[in-house]
Amino acid sequence: MNGILLAIAIISSIGWLASYIKQRRIAKDHRRIEDEIELIQNSIRTIGAGTFYYNIQKDASYWDARSKEIFGFPDLPDPIPPGFWESRVFEEDRERVIDGAIQLLSDKDTQIMSHEYRICLPSGEIRWVGGTGYLRRDHEGSIIESFGFHFDLTNQKRYEQALLRERQRAVSGMLAKTQFLANMSHEIRTPMNAIIGLIELLDEQSLNSVQRSYLSTLKNSGNVLMRIVNDILDLSKMEAGKLHLEMKPFDLKEAVTQCLSVYTQESDSKNIFLAAHLDSRLPNTLTGDSIRLQQALLNLLGNAFKFTQEGSILLTISLADQQTMRVEVKDTGSGIQEKHLTKLFERFEQGAEDISNRFGGSGLGLTIIKNIVELWQGKVGVDSVYGQGSTFWFELPIKEPSKAIKTSNKGNILVCSRFDELAQLWTLDPNAPNVTFARDAEAFKQLFAQQQFDQVIVEQRARNGHGPDLLKWVKEQSESAFTTLIGYEKYVGDCSDLPFIDRYCSKPYILQDLWSKSPKSTALAAASTHDQIPNEFRELSVLVVDDVETNLMVIKGLLKRLGIKADSCIDGSESIAQCKSKAYDLILMDYEMPVLSGPEAAIEILKIQPTIIVGLSAHVGTEFVNACFEAGMVDYLSKPVNSQRLTALLSKHFPSKQEQPLVKEG
Repeated sequence: MNGILLAIAIISSIGWLASYIKQRRIAKDHRRIEDEIELIQNSIRTIGAGTFYYNIQKDASYWDARSKEIFGFPDLPDPIPPGFWESRVFEEDRERVIDGAIQLLSDKDTQIMSHEYRICLPSGEIRWVGGTGYLRRDHEGSIIESFGFHFDLTNQKRYEQALLRERQRAVSGMLAKTQFLANMSHEIRTPMNAIIGLIELLDEQSLNSVQRSYLSTLKNSGNVLMRIVNDILDLSKMEAGKLHLEMKPFDLKEAVTQCLSVYTQESDSKNIFLAAHLDSRLPNTLTGDSIRLQQALLNLLGNAFKFTQEGSILLTISLADQQTMRVEVKDTGSGIQEKHLTKLFERFEQGAEDISNRFGGSGLGLTIIKNIVELWQGKVGVDSVYGQGSTFWFELPIKEPSKAIKTSNKGNILVCSRFDELAQLWTLDPNAPNVTFARDAEAFKQLFAQQQFDQVIVEQRARNGHGPDLLKWVKEQSESAFTTLIGYEKYVGDCSDLPFIDRYCSKPYILQDLWSKSPKSTALAAASTHDQIPNEFRELSVLVVDDVETNLMVIKGLLKRLGIKADSCIDGSESIAQCKSKAYDLILMDYEMPVLSGPEAAIEILKIQPTIIVGLSAHVGTEFVNACFEAGMVDYLSKPVNSQRLTALLSKHFPSKQEQPLVKEG
């Protein structure tokens, strides 16, 4: 009996203990749930959100205090009166919001709904509200209930609208500035066309040394001013996102040669050695924007000349790898302190406060280079040692595979040059012929007497000797030696008829031109063909249309140098009348004129006669170029116009009219 009672007691104790444990567990779970609920409520309060719950079957909606506060009715009863929410939505948003909600509710795949709208508070104030909720559906996809949050978005919307207004104001300001700069560019280019054109025409006249010096100063000043105008306009395009690259095939060597020629006079006057070297592994033809590449090169070269008073400036273009071209401009100038290097490519920065006062400049050149290079998907940088010089560089991707330029490394060459930099540059080319350098005339003669050389290259202004005299002496010693005279065109031009000189190479030059027996451009060609004008160009019938008399005088003067006697008129309507009475091979048409614009006149002229019409304008924007092409014009020249660009234009559109001048070869 006692055993039974004991068993009953034990079983009762176990049952009580199990019940106690279960109650403790329930209580613990309840506290955990309460803690989690409190955490969620605190989180909701922290973000300022209100909650809502909507029971579809009961058609009853319940809001917490924060939701009622957001809508401006803190004492609103529960459940929320039917139709209350719809009535508070701002009238202009009501249809959109209600239609959107109905569409969400009818889509059985939708579980999350979200929308933004305005509400009208009792005070009449407008408030922005965002609603986000979860839709709970049964197994058939019908909505059972929804619950979610209300957010007060008013401050956010005000901030967004303020940002939008500021952006619109900034864009308007940017467009206004861009238009202003474009207009200013046009207004500056118009008189500059006359100034630079007249300088070029005067350069052909018989002038004494003082007059030629003054003219040279005017020419350089005009070119500097045009580069500044172009830099400012390009910077404005970059800021407006309107600067684009035109990726077309171009001749790399030709582009580099043209850049070097711009600094011929400055190299001569400052006695600075200027030359370039192209990696023989580079393709002859690249695909890219040659104009922007030349702009970057000219800015770097101009920067180098600004800070280099003596020594050398070397332009080298090499392959960083099989798909990357590296361009370097190395100078022996003042160098840059390390603390200024990081700011160099920022606009209006020149490295130090006193630099602008000492050397001038706008501080835009490097910024423009950086933008061009980055637009080309490349990178740019600088290495400099203060007091020793700087090397500015940039790298650009190239699509063409590496193609070795055919160069001969045969032969033995003797060079007489006072520039040590030439010897350094020569070592960069593994395909260069064997060379021996002599620094003065005496060493040159000794070396020539001791060894046999296939070719001799002598500077026109050799140290302790006169270049032509040295080459005459060479021919007296060995008639078979091939002789080359290098120097600036204005010096070697007087030597063009000397029989003991087989070839002339003008400075500045690309290294490979020195040992090539057929250089692309020589001083002899320039000196001996200056007055050679293709006879067929003389037969061209040309009409020049421009409303500025000085522009007409300049362009007609430049054409006259090419043997073309052009007709002219001062507006578009007059050009139409002239074309009715005479046929023209070429019409140079100004863009902006009173009475009738250039494009408008072109459309009418092409109805009268088929001819080549080329747009002329001080405007440089693509919209002006496109307007000319849309009107039927076939080309476009931006002002200022010079004889080189006019000749290129004629050669392009009248290739059969050219006569190739003879160049003396050995």
